[in-house]
Amino acid sequence: MWVITNNLLEQNFVHICSKDYKENFKFKLTKKFRLLDGDDNIYFEGLSDNINFDPLDDWGMPFYGCTTIEYYEDDKWVVL
Repeated sequence: MWVITNNLLEQNFVHICSKDYKENFKFKLTKKFRLLDGDDNIYFEGLSDNINFDPLDDWGMPFYGCTTIEYYEDDKWVVL
């Protein structure tokens, strides 16, 4: 389960999330991630319930051409 919390491309942010996202379960979203393009420009930031490629595969790559997902672990961003 994941949700985009910050859209760095567009001012008029539209709520984007996985199909299984439920507002009342957002407390489970403890993993911070960000989606980047091939030039390492950050497009989106979000939260996930676990570390996986789902936000990139489900949405970032097909709709915006994102190529990388990073998760925040041990006070630094780590490429998955």
